[in-house]
Amino acid sequence: MLIPYFTIAQNFGKNPYGSFNFMNTTGYNFRTDNTRTESFFSSFHLDFEVAKTFYPLIELNWRVYTRSGGNEPLNFDGSDLANFGSEHVAGLNELTLALGFRYKSTTTSHSVSPANQHASQRRRPALDEFRLTTDVIFRY
Repeated sequence: MLIPYFTIAQNFGKNPYGSFNFMNTTGYNFRTDNTRTESFFSSFHLDFEVAKTFYPLIELNWRVYTRSGGNEPLNFDGSDLANFGSEHVAGLNELTLALGFRYKSTTTSHSVSPANQHASQRRRPALDEFRLTTDVIFRY
């Protein structure tokens, strides 16, 4: 697969309580053979910085499968987790919504970010009907 993408980010709305951060990543999954699926995706992220330690966030992730694969006789694919090459997904749209927060320690350079993601709009079953994610960042 080849996955060209672009990312933009902007901080705005600075006030005495904090500021907003907006980020977007948009790209396309090109297959290099006829067994994998192709899809266009766009992910939106918005958070609000509170006292430089707490960042409530919301994310919206959209994917449309533009070309079915030739690998598996399935009517769903693996979204951003895997590419099964499902045969019956062309035209399928997936829209997910995630809510969470990031906490950055003021005494160390560590941060943690749990988020809960749910399918918002989908016509068929998928692997990411519900997802709980957490990342931990250690800066040095």
